[in-house]
Amino acid sequence: MVIVITVFNTPDSDPAMKMKILHEALETSQYVIISKKYPCTVLLEDFPFYKRIRAKGYVNDLRLEFEFKSEVTRRAWAEFKKVGIRPPAFVPPSGDPAHAPGEADA
Repeated sequence: MVIVITVFNTPDSDPAMKMKILHEALETSQYVIISKKYPCTVLLEDFPFYKRIRAKGYVNDLRLEFEFKSEVTRRAWAEFKKVGIRPPAFVPPSGDPAHAPGEADA
């Protein structure tokens, strides 16, 4: 069964590095099956305030779907942190004052 793992990052970091890290985390998972019949894929999509990376891989036992997702996500974020890749920042909806947490109204 194919499993999709989605990760969101800031748009200013290196997209090739992000894809490589997520691909390595996917390929080295103990739960993944990789063959010609069951390939793994990493896709990058660009949005105004973030980049979305999706990894698609086949899990060897469907009962392990959530362990697979958690393991790959945890390992990818550990590597992202080492190279300085951050999650996207909060962007307030249009018309809302943009305050940092704990900042008082002016």
